[in-house]
Amino acid sequence: MTPGSWPQRHPLVAYLGLTYVISWGGIALVLGATGFDLVNLRPLDTGLIFVSMLLGPSVSGLAMTARLEGLPGLRRLWSSLARWQVGARWYALALLIMPVLFLAVLCPLAAFLDPAFTPRFQWPLFAIGLVAGSFEEVGWTGFATPRLLAGQRLFMAGLSLGLGWALWHALVDFRQNFNAMGFAWLLEFAVPRHVFRARPGLADRLCGRPVAGGGRGQLAARPSQTAA
Repeated sequence: MTPGSWPQRHPLVAYLGLTYVISWGGIALVLGATGFDLVNLRPLDTGLIFVSMLLGPSVSGLAMTARLEGLPGLRRLWSSLARWQVGARWYALALLIMPVLFLAVLCPLAAFLDPAFTPRFQWPLFAIGLVAGSFEEVGWTGFATPRLLAGQRLFMAGLSLGLGWALWHALVDFRQNFNAMGFAWLLEFAVPRHVFRARPGLADRLCGRPVAGGGRGQLAARPSQTAA
């Protein structure tokens, strides 16, 4: 086996590994510089953590596409970013399903467990979600989803991607919420995130996206990322 053949044989594993190394490596460097203080982070530290999360899936998706498909693959990926080929009902679904899911999970927790779970809407976070979705979906929807759908049934593809995507958020989510929620943070973290990531694959298949190309699901995934 030649050194370059392993990513070609295991593109999804290589993508996930590179994504985690970039994002978690950047977060570890920031936290290490602060003495692993999970509470008193400067705005600069928080910004660097955010950038690390953005770069992980986007850089990995671009790098793996270039490695496997070369310049034609990068052109295809770029063109898919501007394809508005999903019906309006899918954008409505993408915007509504996550808020409804979060309310269904967080409202009972806030009522019966701890007011810290009370859901709140904040415009700055909405804008951050829009930026994050635009970067993240280059890798998760643009690179990983078509390859999963090419080899797995729809439900298993969504479940597999959901697990990888949710665990990728674990470190930063732990840093943000564990001090306020304690171990109950696991409930807030696990349930909504894992269900959320199964949906782009569903939208892709029902809207007729070819599993090996196209990009219809990326734009549908971005508003759902923002709504989350």
